[in-house]
Amino acid sequence: MKKPPSIDTLRYAQKLEDNGMSHEAANAMAQALNEELADRLLTRADVREEIRQELAPIHAKLDEFGQRFAAIDGKFGAMDAKSMPWTPSSRPRSTVSPRSSRWCSW
Repeated sequence: MKKPPSIDTLRYAQKLEDNGMSHEAANAMAQALNEELADRLLTRADVREEIRQELAPIHAKLDEFGQRFAAIDGKFGAMDAKSMPWTPSSRPRSTVSPRSSRWCSW
């Protein structure tokens, strides 16, 4: 896929002509310069693709860490279920009133 022109060849050739170069030579020079620059200049799409390629391994590692954390979270959930067989709503209620105190009898 050929990149779009990177310079305004018509304007460049016109400037060369205004400074004494022949029409044919100015057009040939503008075209040659444009072809050289087109292969060296990056477009926004080029930069985005480079960034996407550079970030791909980082995204893969983040996905891997996410899977590991999910597995660890599942293990903690299983440990909680074994050590606390009741759910918060079915937890045995305390028989001690919050206002009463074992330490004070009045």
